[in-house]
Formats: sequence, structure tokens, C-alpha cells
Amino acid sequence: MMKSKLTLPLIVIFLCGLMRPALADNQFSLGVEGFRDYYRESEVWDNTNYGGINAGYTYTNKGHYFLGVDGRFAYGKDNYTSISDGVSSGSPQYEAEMRLRGGPIFSLPSGVIQPYTGVGGRFFYDNSNGSTTSFGSVGYDRRIGQLYVPFGVTVHVPLDVWTFSPTLEYDDLIKGWVNSRLQNDGGFNISNRQYSGYGVRSEMMFDKNMGKYTLELGPFVRFWDVQDSNTYVAPDASEWDEPHNTRLQIGFTVRALY
Repeated sequence: MMKSKLTLPLIVIFLCGLMRPALADNQFSLGVEGFRDYYRESEVWDNTNYGGINAGYTYTNKGHYFLGVDGRFAYGKDNYTSISDGVSSGSPQYEAEMRLRGGPIFSLPSGVIQPYTGVGGRFFYDNSNGSTTSFGSVGYDRRIGQLYVPFGVTVHVPLDVWTFSPTLEYDDLIKGWVNSRLQNDGGFNISNRQYSGYGVRSEMMFDKNMGKYTLELGPFVRFWDVQDSNTYVAPDASEWDEPHNTRLQIGFTVRALY
């Protein structure tokens, strides 16, 4: 399954890389972002405010194709609520993402359109170890890594001195790894795998040439829906899984492009 999902995007990126460069343009980006994260399970919800940074590099063969790499890192403190465990707050949350994307560039009567695909990785770290909920449940260290394939399109439409650049993307989960370190509290180190899930994201960016750099800003939405993981059987014969969950992020970013 993993191999078949990766084959098409890697072929696209490879073929783009073989094309003869012409009218090349390299661009770096550096920015900040803030967002509200809404995490949901059947009996658990967690709302967290995040602040973060993002950066990227894009090589553009004008009129032909583009290749780019981008990443982001964000930090927040959670507000956790569980029907069975009670509430807690203040545990550090970390999220990081790295993506490689590429695709052709097509001219429009006014502007350009850029379909793309590639490969992306997400990492989430919930450092609740040492926390205690209102019902006396002890928190633990949980780490999640996920690999996915993005399929998206960006359109650049000139609007006088500004350019409107909306992006719409679908993400297909390849595989996820969940490590719940209950051993920190005298339990077991639980390892689960996630095999089914998808993401949808959108940005509504506005760009303006400021002379030495281009200012880019706008709102974004990111959404993930991940199904139940496999079941892990612990040494004491107890069974553990990572339940079906969703994550919605709504935020705003400001970037400078050089």
C-alpha cells in the first residue's frame, strides 16, 4: 500500500527534475503563524492555541514546473477534557511538518495555475507526562509521526497591486506511528500503527511586491480525520489502540518571500 501511494508523486517529481531549466527563479520564504487547534475523539476533546514559524525554498522553471520544500514548527499548551478522566491544562504540545512538492505550471488568461503532488511528514508531541487531571488520572508522553501524499492546486490571480493565491489540497495518509509512553508512569510503552486517514487543507493568501521582498498573508484551515489504529497487546495481555480522531486547525500566517 505504501509503495503504490508514493509511486505517482515520486514519478512526477522525478520527471520535473529531468526537464531542462529555463528562466529559473529561486525563492526563500520565512514567516510566522498562529492557529487554534481542535482535537476530538469519541470522549475526549482538546483545544490548544499554537504559535509557530514556517519556512520554505522553491525552485521555479518559469512556464514549466516548480519544485519546493517547506516546513513549519509550532508550540502550544493544551486544554484537555475527557468524560472519564476529567480536565487538565497547561501541558506542552509540539507540532512539526516537512513537505516536498512539485508540479507543472500552466498559464491562465490572467494568472497561472499550479497543480502539485509530493510527500509530507507530520510529527506531534504531547508532553503531558507528570500532569494530573481533575479526576486523578496521570498524564503521559505521547508521540505521533505520520507520512502522507498531498494532491493540491494553487492559483495565482493578479488583483491590481495584490495577487490572490488560493490553495486547495487533499492529503492521503500512508502510515502513522503512535508511541504512548505509559512506562513513564509505571506502565508499558505502547506502539500503534495507523493505516487509514485523510486530510484537507486550504490557504487564502494575498501577495504584494514590497520591492526587496514579497509580503504574503492570509488565513488557513487544516483538517485531519484518522481512523482507528491497529491493536497493541501489552505484556500483561491488555489491549490498546489509538482511536478514531479528528483535528481541525484554523489560523493566520504572514510570510516574507525573497
